[in-house]
Amino acid sequence: MRALPWLLLLGIGSASLPARAGQVEVELYVMSKCPFAIQVEKTMAEVLARFGSELRFQMDFIGRVKPDGTLTSMHGESEVRGDLIQICAQSHAPDRFLELVNCMNEQFRQIPDGWQDCARRLGLQVGAIAECADSAEGTALLQESFRRSEARGARGSPTIYFGGRPHRGGRSETDFSRAICETFGHPRPAVCASIPEPARFDIVVLSDRRCKDCHPQLLAKRMEGLFPGARVRTVDYSESEGRRLYREMGLEKLPAVILGAGANQASQFSRVERFLTRKGDAYVMRMGGRFDPSREICDNGIDDTGNGLVDCADPDCRDTFDCREAMPGKLEVFIMSHCPYAARGLLALEESLDPRRGGPGLELHYVATRNPDGSFRALHGQKEVDENIRQLCAAHHYAAGHRYLDYVLCRMRDPRSEDWQACTGSNGIETAVIARCAQGPEGERLLAEDIQVAERLGIGASPTWVACGKHKFSGIQADQLLSGYCRHDPDLPLCRPPAERPAERPPETPLLAERGPRILRVAQGGRYMPLHGEQAGLPSGLEAELAGELARELGMQVAFVDTRREYGLGSVTAVARGKVDCGLNAISPTPERRVEVDFTRPYLTLRYRLAGRPGAKPGSLSTSRARVAVARGLAQRAVEQLMPRATLIVAPDMGTAVAEVLAGRADYAAGEDVGLLLAIEGKKLTVAGEPFGESPIAIAVPKGRAAEFDAALSRLAPRIEALVRKWQPGEP
Repeated sequence: MRALPWLLLLGIGSASLPARAGQVEVELYVMSKCPFAIQVEKTMAEVLARFGSELRFQMDFIGRVKPDGTLTSMHGESEVRGDLIQICAQSHAPDRFLELVNCMNEQFRQIPDGWQDCARRLGLQVGAIAECADSAEGTALLQESFRRSEARGARGSPTIYFGGRPHRGGRSETDFSRAICETFGHPRPAVCASIPEPARFDIVVLSDRRCKDCHPQLLAKRMEGLFPGARVRTVDYSESEGRRLYREMGLEKLPAVILGAGANQASQFSRVERFLTRKGDAYVMRMGGRFDPSREICDNGIDDTGNGLVDCADPDCRDTFDCREAMPGKLEVFIMSHCPYAARGLLALEESLDPRRGGPGLELHYVATRNPDGSFRALHGQKEVDENIRQLCAAHHYAAGHRYLDYVLCRMRDPRSEDWQACTGSNGIETAVIARCAQGPEGERLLAEDIQVAERLGIGASPTWVACGKHKFSGIQADQLLSGYCRHDPDLPLCRPPAERPAERPPETPLLAERGPRILRVAQGGRYMPLHGEQAGLPSGLEAELAGELARELGMQVAFVDTRREYGLGSVTAVARGKVDCGLNAISPTPERRVEVDFTRPYLTLRYRLAGRPGAKPGSLSTSRARVAVARGLAQRAVEQLMPRATLIVAPDMGTAVAEVLAGRADYAAGEDVGLLLAIEGKKLTVAGEPFGESPIAIAVPKGRAAEFDAALSRLAPRIEALVRKWQPGEP
């Protein structure tokens, strides 16, 4: 491995030394056992070799100093030991320490084991490094490193800063070099002339201010990070340019991202190419948008389409929850025919709410999309489209007495089998009837008409159940379906007498001793992106993905439950009452909540921020006398502690706090960073100052169950890091 003596000139190991005039400071914050830091550390060595003394490099470690001075890190004691070895090497061998780090990274899962072999191979003083790591010297060095990382707000590994600015773009050597060159003044170092310029092209994020869930500013930020050379701007559908682009690009739903001519020259183009549709010289990125700007909005009291019909009077609002009539005795289920959860749900229906044995009248609907060319697209591919059509054909031709269920339930016992004919014939479902319908225009028409129902209702998850035409609920077990439906139609014979209802599972029932299908019921509702919400009708966001990973780690399958909609209960109370197995819903542990449930260790720590009008500068928090609007609760406590001289305006929620600033009654709104960024989106406010305080987010679990979940979270630590990197919660 080549020696890098020039590192000594860059001040490595001397974190207190400022960059000299003309140098750019490169900051890297890592965890020694983080798999995502490994490639960056290797690439950073190449970058430092390329720029030499033009850079001052500083590497610090991410962890926590407990009140008693002990050190902890995400990957446990072995990572703390690895951090100690590397920080001591940085102190005692500053010209070679990055070589040691990259050597250790070759077997990063064994860190700190084997570091001595690397050190000997590189000619480093093993004894001096070991003595430092075993003494108060190493502890003090790592404590200070942890504190520098905390002061910088570095929570994810790796976190990268060039010239004091966070780097969120690509991570190749060229990406880093280009970003560094952009921080130099003029004239730039000669090495910058050899670095290719990023592709320059336009990106338009097209949205509609009437859409509550479009978040165009968040999309714009992500595009800026992905394509550093692009000129990114947002355009609203209400503008003439927005309507023109909507027509020219053949768009149907918003938000949409349009990459202009030259996008295919960008270094990151290959990463997104499979999500793009070419339109002339431009490309439209498939975003899973669900907002149709040409249709009537059914709850705003405005004639959006100009036809003289407002809200529910407009035909566009037919089959929306806002305008539907209540239909007692009716149960609808929206499925994807190859979805394993839908299969479980329908087989559970046979046990609990079978319409052939006294259950409510049943309607099957399907979740799919029609392409501009008239073909169909489904999540599980063309075979799912074909089976959707066959099941609709069965429902159409064998509706009497719900005979079609003989075919559908047979298919659901092995949904991926291609032998659909095996579910016809002996049960009275004629093979020829299904084939003729499915292979001709009749089947295509049935699917085209049917998928509009899910579209109008905004349903994209499989299975989704709707009771009495108005009430959406979820579930894949018999007791879940029975309780979900009977809550809204208690007069149905199957729903009475009370003695026949399924007993409520007591909270103390062991999670991992579930009978029947092993389902992890996760309380998660509302939209709080990038933590949780929906994209393309499917659960999305950091917490939604973490719930799936957690279920797999426990050997289970995940079922999301919106507990407010299903039970009228908050996530914590639903966990306490045994309605769900855990709550993974942006929940901060508080003493009040700990009375009801236990909490895992935090899987995410957010910070608090201030937002004010553009140009506002809060200065020092401890001395600020600003008027700060803040929602009562944890954010209020943080502001009271860190801004003792500020005048607090306590609001019931984040939206009201932001309104106080817009009305001029407050200088700043304060809140946890994800919620604050969502609250100011589309408003003439901007984040001001540095983040402060901590807002830990943890999983709410039944009393006595935290250890089971903590063990799973420990095993998932690398995956959690990846999710934090992917979704970047709280980044403005």
